Amino acid sequence: MYEMTQLFCYKLVFMAELLIAMHLSLAPLKKKRHAVLRILLTSLFDLGIAAAYPLASYTSWYTSLMFLALFLVATGSLRFVYEGKFKELLFFSITAYTLQHLSHELYALAGNLFSFLSTATMGMYGNAVLDLTHLQPRDYFYGLVYLDLYLLVYALFYFLFTRRQKGKKIEVTNLSILYLSALLLVIDIILNAVVVYIQDGYSRTYSIVTSLYNLLSCIMILYIQSSVINTKALENELKTTEHLLHLSQEQYAQSKENIQLINLKCHDLKHQIHEVGVQGKLPSSTLKEMENVIRIYDSTAHTGNEALDVILTEKSLYCQKNGIQLSCFADCSHLSFLEESDLYSLFGNAIDNAIEATAKLKDSQKRDITLRVRNINSFISIVIENYFEGPLLLDENHLPVTTKKDKNYHGFGMKSIRFIVDKYHGDLKTEARDDIFTLSILIPVPKEEEQKEKPA
Repeated sequence: MYEMTQLFCYKLVFMAELLIAMHLSLAPLKKKRHAVLRILLTSLFDLGIAAAYPLASYTSWYTSLMFLALFLVATGSLRFVYEGKFKELLFFSITAYTLQHLSHELYALAGNLFSFLSTATMGMYGNAVLDLTHLQPRDYFYGLVYLDLYLLVYALFYFLFTRRQKGKKIEVTNLSILYLSALLLVIDIILNAVVVYIQDGYSRTYSIVTSLYNLLSCIMILYIQSSVINTKALENELKTTEHLLHLSQEQYAQSKENIQLINLKCHDLKHQIHEVGVQGKLPSSTLKEMENVIRIYDSTAHTGNEALDVILTEKSLYCQKNGIQLSCFADCSHLSFLEESDLYSLFGNAIDNAIEATAKLKDSQKRDITLRVRNINSFISIVIENYFEGPLLLDENHLPVTTKKDKNYHGFGMKSIRFIVDKYHGDLKTEARDDIFTLSILIPVPKEEEQKEKPA
């Protein structure tokens, strides 16, 4: 049976701190069924291992080995709770251990600065038998400081790290960064243990410097971990956007061909109907109705830009069918520098978003979309306005957040627009006021394009 030494109690506290940090860090990952029960069972198992781990020596090397062994046990048990590959679990486990160690070092720094070092550090790692019956008021104060610092650090971590990862697909591909973070953490932990068990006397200044170094190391590791996740998320988002733009190029080519074919057939049908009418084989009212139907499909937009004509014709047909008024006022004299596929994707996504919002309106008088394209000095101004109902959520880039459940591809329309606008060094702004959503785009016209448009 173990004696209730300081280190025996602390290894249990350490495991509890580590488990809380792990589940806080892994919160964005998908959990298995009955997750609460699984967390409870694995926590009891891990705490049992911590209690049973032998304290054969009170030295820096043995203590460091013990903490690393307990860390590996806790990491392994996460497979019972969370979905995902082991490298993702290890990645977040390293983040969690760094968080726990950061909190520990912050408390050690406070102990050094305010001269309660023996309680703050060696009081956790020592071999003295604890006597809980003779606690002093200062002991309760030190415990309160300890608890408050941990709660503060963990809360900041949740708001700055965990909450931002919710809903994102997390994947670890850069194993070198993973190994580097693990190595830095191991070195930091061993260094901390060496300082705690130093036998040459206590140097307050040296301990403060060491604590500051350890804190900076932990912050650097957390920053590296966060950067890896954010970079991967941006890479995945970029790949998805590029994939959708490629699909948009293919769709533009197909739509262009379809509309040209429809116009050709409509042209032929008009002549055939006229011939039938001349021969008197059909009543004039029937002929007029047929011509009106064909006119709907022969109403190709003529803006002076082929790509914009295709998308406006395509969307106008959809709007007519669904009781939406699409009004376009377009001056396309300076749009030739934009690639046709980019124009198609830009206007297509913008109008699609407006149609989606407008189609939900109960008031038919508000089912109206207005598109304005103008040349303003050396800029192309694109403004799309439409009514909307309900709350409008915006992301950190002030772009509307999709309300659809499937976010794998939905929600990338605005990001595709942003991608194209950035490609041409433009500016994008959104505004929601008085139930009217306005998308404003300003793209500079290249000087060579202006020169081409000037009369000789």
